Amino acid sequence: TSLNVGSEKLSLNYSCKATPKIAALEEAHATLFGGTANAKAELRMLEGMKFSFAFDASGIEIERAQAAAKPSIPVRLTGKLQNTSGDFSGALGADLMKSISGPLHFEIVEGKLVGDNLIGTLLSSIQSIPFISGSLADAIPPERKAALESSDTPIEKLSADFTLGNGLMKTKNLLLDSAAFEMHAKGELGFAGSMNLDATIIFDKDISAAMAERKKGIRRLLNLDGRLEIPLTLQGTAPKIAILPNVERLVELGATNAVAEKAGSLLNKALGSKEGGGLFGF
Repeated sequence: TSLNVGSEKLSLNYSCKATPKIAALEEAHATLFGGTANAKAELRMLEGMKFSFAFDASGIEIERAQAAAKPSIPVRLTGKLQNTSGDFSGALGADLMKSISGPLHFEIVEGKLVGDNLIGTLLSSIQSIPFISGSLADAIPPERKAALESSDTPIEKLSADFTLGNGLMKTKNLLLDSAAFEMHAKGELGFAGSMNLDATIIFDKDISAAMAERKKGIRRLLNLDGRLEIPLTLQGTAPKIAILPNVERLVELGATNAVAEKAGSLLNKALGSKEGGGLFGF
């Protein structure tokens, strides 16, 4: 079967069966928006309209899908949906969204978050750190400013495993891999667009080193791998999501590293003053 959705042509093959008790989509295979999807579903009419639904999809171009389904809405996310799957259950009725439960895995690759620069907003908002003058945005090296201050956020990979239930999608392993950083997050998303995520952004090592060179205090915020880490919270309801850096945690981290650095310096001086002239006498 072929279907037209806007300017897009979809190909669909499926098989169904129905009895007085059960209606089932035994299998369905679709070619759509540059990719493929498979699904199966079952509705049990005599058991409170309970249903089950499972699917997998890959290669689907998000921008094409949105343009066909809702062409009047501005595109906020682009990329390809890859290796995405879910296995849900629920019940039709007034509490449909709250009833849906089950696991969901999704991946988006080769895309961008349109109209939002996560890094630029975050760095510009970090002020009032005692050991760093100005904002962290001032430390971005000139050769990387264009990428970090663009109007969009590049997405090399965006993935997560979610558990759905009670109108929420909860995750412990959301990953955003971008051109100059990666973000790890845990928390929950609401079906109505709400977001409450605790996250950490980790900059690439070369950018971290360049920023630390331009603002010496940043060195206190580097992790053991020499990468700048910034804890933050993402809160709100789309499209109004607030990016809230955890400045208190940054100050604590800087103070802890400063104490460790000072202790190490004193230890090296003490050991170096002993006979042998160096650390451990070497």
